[in-house]
Amino acid sequence: DGDWSVFTGQVFQTFSELVHVKRPFRIDPGWAKWCGLDYGYADPTVCTWFARIPKGTEIQVEYQKPLVTTEHHVVLYRTFTARQMLAQDQAMNIAMLSSGERIGGVYADPSMWAHRGQAAGMTVADEYAAAGVNLTRANNDRLEGVQRVHRALAHAPYGGPELWILDTPENHDLIRTLPGLPADPVRPEDVLKSSDDHWYDSARYGLMASDGYSPSQRTSG
Repeated sequence: DGDWSVFTGQVFQTFSELVHVKRPFRIDPGWAKWCGLDYGYADPTVCTWFARIPKGTEIQVEYQKPLVTTEHHVVLYRTFTARQMLAQDQAMNIAMLSSGERIGGVYADPSMWAHRGQAAGMTVADEYAAAGVNLTRANNDRLEGVQRVHRALAHAPYGGPELWILDTPENHDLIRTLPGLPADPVRPEDVLKSSDDHWYDSARYGLMASDGYSPSQRTSG
């Protein structure tokens, strides 16, 4: 159909930069916020920050007319990626980036409670807690997660998709990798585990947690 970004076995064919990627705008301190976290050392650790935009919100976007939302949206507004960084240093960076924000929860890869950290007798989750970042186990049901991402990307008849991603340099790895994720040939309803899925996994954890954040919920920044 003339769309060269579509290929056989592509999981998220509905993703479109024109639709899902938005110019940066101010994140209101009153919007509910939370994070998704996928842990790695040799592989990247990725943390993504989300906020829920209530219906009827007026958004000021540079060089554009103000946008008034006709539906509730979830915006992925920040990404932190770390490679070969110790767990406590990862946590310190995440805490620093979240400074001044009220983060409702950091929903993390459940393996972080199993992997041993650098400190004796501590898990990676323990090391994060010692650095001031308390984690919550994410829902890691992979098939539910794929369906939740599909739902977030779906083109609604009015108001567009639920998920927006801000067009910032730190978010470009997710924007680059999400449309290229292939299906598992053995389990075609899932993403292939050996693919470049670290940014997707972080976003998946965050989206799985998003239903716990009411559009009317307000927090102080």
